[in-house]
Amino acid sequence: MKPTIYLGLGGTGNLAISYAKKLFEEEYGKGEIPAGVAFLGVDYQTDMDEDPNLASDIKEDFYNIQSGINPRQFYQIRSSQYGEFQWMFESNTGNIENSISKGARQVRTTGRLYSEMILQDFMAKFDNVYNDVASILGDAQTEHGVNIYMVMSLAGGTGAGSFITFANAIRQKYTNQIMMYGYGVTHSVFKAMDTKGNKVLNVASNTIASILDLDYLNTAEINNPITITSGINQTVVNSPIFDSFYVVDNKSTDGKIIKNACNLCEVI
Repeated sequence: MKPTIYLGLGGTGNLAISYAKKLFEEEYGKGEIPAGVAFLGVDYQTDMDEDPNLASDIKEDFYNIQSGINPRQFYQIRSSQYGEFQWMFESNTGNIENSISKGARQVRTTGRLYSEMILQDFMAKFDNVYNDVASILGDAQTEHGVNIYMVMSLAGGTGAGSFITFANAIRQKYTNQIMMYGYGVTHSVFKAMDTKGNKVLNVASNTIASILDLDYLNTAEINNPITITSGINQTVVNSPIFDSFYVVDNKSTDGKIIKNACNLCEVI
């Protein structure tokens, strides 16, 4: 079995990988999933691993991103003293929380800020998971030897804000050792779940922004390099970060509407 990591970002991503894990458990038994297959759920909110909607227990696979740093103070100091985070819209700075554990709250730029704050810690965790699954190859490690399936919502704050930051960091480190596939859920299912629109004010604009970023990054090539800034660090992208990326809405091929994120994540 090819070494594979199922990486879920935010609530939607965690839900999707819990369904993937459930399928493995049904096939092999709980605690008997083959070596070389790993699950990693990532979120800023501390209770995500206990979500009753999860199809399988991902507590041991869940990386609860925590930081003792006050994000609001961090942004104010780093932006004023070092000129970081030039991409942050001034009108969005009021949405930055005093604690990262409160989540990004559907604000995509907040999710990006948090992802850059904890990027080093995230990569340390991801490296451990990567080394575990890649170890089954031994000395036979080859090009494109590890599959990474990354799932997130393109409509919220955590997944939509962090997926490019995390994917770029993984690609920069592991280059052609991996194949990376993205699955991004659009705003439609969240609109269907909240018909009054009281809780999904930003989902459409977040989705559009996420797709525009993806389209732009897909133009990267040797003769058209794109520079991505993270904090004070810059990386140059010479090819698309994802090998494939699937944008998922909530309408089936026969026109049926999926009205619940749990059902959609099960499909994914």
